[in-house]
Amino acid sequence: QSFCQYRGKVQSMSPEEIENLKKCDKVWNSVEVLNILQALVDKSGIVAELEGDGGERLCDLDGYYPQSSNVLRLLGYFALTGLLRVHCLVGDYNTALKAIYPLNLHERAHLFTPRIPGAHITLFYYGGFAYLMQRRYLDAARCFNAVLLYIYRVKSAHRSSPHFEQMLKKNEQMYALLAICLALCPVAAKSLDENVLMQLRERQSDNMAAMGRGDTDVYDTLFRDACPKFVTSTPPAYDQATTNTNQLAFRAQLNSFLLEVRSQQALPQMKQYLQLYSSISLARLAALMDVEEGALRQQLLCLKNKQRQLKWDGGKDMTSGTWTVATDLEFHIDVDPESGREMVMVSDSQQVATYAPFLAHHIARFEDIIRDLSAPAAAAAPAAAAAVPAAPVAATRA
Repeated sequence: QSFCQYRGKVQSMSPEEIENLKKCDKVWNSVEVLNILQALVDKSGIVAELEGDGGERLCDLDGYYPQSSNVLRLLGYFALTGLLRVHCLVGDYNTALKAIYPLNLHERAHLFTPRIPGAHITLFYYGGFAYLMQRRYLDAARCFNAVLLYIYRVKSAHRSSPHFEQMLKKNEQMYALLAICLALCPVAAKSLDENVLMQLRERQSDNMAAMGRGDTDVYDTLFRDACPKFVTSTPPAYDQATTNTNQLAFRAQLNSFLLEVRSQQALPQMKQYLQLYSSISLARLAALMDVEEGALRQQLLCLKNKQRQLKWDGGKDMTSGTWTVATDLEFHIDVDPESGREMVMVSDSQQVATYAPFLAHHIARFEDIIRDLSAPAAAAAPAAAAAVPAAPVAATRA
């Protein structure tokens, strides 16, 4: 990544540097890098190891099996994360998720977590970003929630670590990406931990409110700050002195993301109107939104389409999933038999919160606390009585 970033800044190079790069056009070739990483994975046998027992033995022994070194196994393990990262840097998100199926972001991400936090954070950052760019916001939010909760719990223990600043930087980047997920798919907030949701509101409440109003500039800013440093897989045109291929790779990904955002720009306002009614005619809704009926019908179909997304279904492949409706607002278009007008029928699918399980859990918890507090006192009474010395017989008779 560092070499590709350097190679892309042709405008700041001297003629000697350009000539050296022309002679070494195979250095850090992306195809060769991917081949080496894949060879490490194949040679190490890490895939069969992880598929066998889920990596439990590998984690318990740190790869130090009897009379063997752990170097090859760990190289294979980290090569899987390397494959994910390289594919994300060149914008191939589907292949990136396919490459890490043995690690299983949703089940086996605990391997080596306490000892090597950098690898754990990198795995979830790039995995969540790959899901985000494929419009799978539920899975992306799940990945970011897991790693942000992990950072929230352990960051105080790593203050003296040389990687502490990098950990904090990735923490802020993932909160920005999580804010984007919730702005594009608000129902994803239901899967977040309470601590993560609280931290998100403290950091990104203003930005989330602006994105809820359809402000694309906020999306642009957050994406610029939180995305990886993309690279191009081919050498630049060294004859064009003003070329910066790093910006070309970045702008291609940014434009792809903003194209998706702009396709949903009018949807938040339309959802606000729909939440006010149980049924409304298409003509009246078009008048309220100041658009033509044909354009409104297209926006309603767009909203219906954006509400559907793939969600991981527990399979081995990280790209697999089942189509689910990720929304708290259900609607359909029907024709009124009396007036013959097209009507938008709205049904609020948001579940009413029930507090009975919450109260029952805390009642049971308090009862356990009271039982623990009273148990030592009850046990201490006989012990105290036994500790009192018996009075002399003569003194007792007296």
